[in-house]
Amino acid sequence: MFHMYIILRLALVSGLKWVDEVIADAPYAITEKFMNSLFNEHKIDYIIHGDDPCLLPDGTDAYALAKKAGRYKQIKRTEGVSSTDIVGTITSLDQSLKLLDNSQKIDWLEKLT
Repeated sequence: MFHMYIILRLALVSGLKWVDEVIADAPYAITEKFMNSLFNEHKIDYIIHGDDPCLLPDGTDAYALAKKAGRYKQIKRTEGVSSTDIVGTITSLDQSLKLLDNSQKIDWLEKLT
């Protein structure tokens, strides 16, 4: 189930107009090592997040390192776009996929890529 969710999420994000690359195994907490790999290996310019707070379990800012490095950009939330709705769509789709056998799922996923 979780694996299918990740595949759908990666397909969704990969299809966005401004996305050049999706890093599938990115950690939630950005370490200095991971941040440096983003800048040096993946050649990204900035780490971008919406204007809603993003805190780690210990209450600290998830993007503090990127902000300190001057490589963080904040964007305004887009009216009418809801991550809750997107997750709901993915969940609904996942329920539909449960009705398919494995070969049908593979065929469907191949059409996404």
